[in-house]
Amino acid sequence: MIILDTNQLQAAGPPDGPIIALLQALHREAGHQPCLPELVLAEYMAKHGHIARQAFTEYKNTAVRLRKLIRVGVPFQENIGASIEAMLSHHRHALEEVFRILPTPDEAWKEALLREAYRKLPARTTFDRPGSGARDAAIWLTALATCRESEQETYFISADEGAFGGKGGLHPELREEQIDFLGDRRDEFHYHYDVTGLFDAFGSKFTSAPDCNAIGSAQVARDAITDTLNESASLFFQLWSAMSPFFQNESNHKVQALSILNGKQASAYRIGKTIWASAQPTWQVAMTFLVSSQNANFRNARQEMHFKITATLLMKLEGDGNIIAAQVLGQSPAFEIQTGDLIR
Repeated sequence: MIILDTNQLQAAGPPDGPIIALLQALHREAGHQPCLPELVLAEYMAKHGHIARQAFTEYKNTAVRLRKLIRVGVPFQENIGASIEAMLSHHRHALEEVFRILPTPDEAWKEALLREAYRKLPARTTFDRPGSGARDAAIWLTALATCRESEQETYFISADEGAFGGKGGLHPELREEQIDFLGDRRDEFHYHYDVTGLFDAFGSKFTSAPDCNAIGSAQVARDAITDTLNESASLFFQLWSAMSPFFQNESNHKVQALSILNGKQASAYRIGKTIWASAQPTWQVAMTFLVSSQNANFRNARQEMHFKITATLLMKLEGDGNIIAAQVLGQSPAFEIQTGDLIR
């Protein structure tokens, strides 16, 4: 079975997309069912619901502002608010169609809180800050218990480096706990940073992987990068802090130009009848922000920002190696940031 942490479920963008398709292919071809600890599902749905309700509030506020501006009726569908709860229920049902939901063991609730109190991994370990991480501990204990009780090969996937360990593998303390808890079955529990770690376990090498130029010219890959950068709150605030302090109301950031700079050839694997590839190229990006200031000459101006970024891509390929779908698994902070032209 394949168990996802919350960060991996969010990266998957369910209920569809390349990551979900990969998990379904692994279930179909290798018999490994995708699973979610119940706390992962709860946290994901809580955030998803918050974003949906917040978007509806913004929708209502925009309609009110438009009415005031144009002095005529603006169509507004009040029943969307009621429909949101139904849509969230449908979204949860779609997740339950793909994933098996794993209950938290009874003893794990107390143990998770104690780990947070005593600063024991995967909870936060420092006493310099308030305790946190009971949720991470409960998810970890759920994954271990599921592996032991199911007697199935188990793959736990999380990009939470502080809690679990990151690309270098599990924290040594968690690896020791895995050995003690699982005993003779300790080697049947595997930790990976993201879903590309599953390629070696389940796939056979595919030789016609796309190179850097093929990735840079594939529209689906460019669209995946563009959409991720346009929606990234962390990137927004990083670039905002690099702008002139005289500007305010920076918003509506949008990628204007994108070019691939470098990167190794993708690693590609065939899993059943489907071919998957991953790559981590570096991109040169030009992005514009709508800005304003108290100076009338700088109202509704556009500030250009130039920077580089490295992103991990999961791609679905055709038999000839052409990229037919792509999704961003993660991205670096922007680097080599430069302020471009101010367009008034």
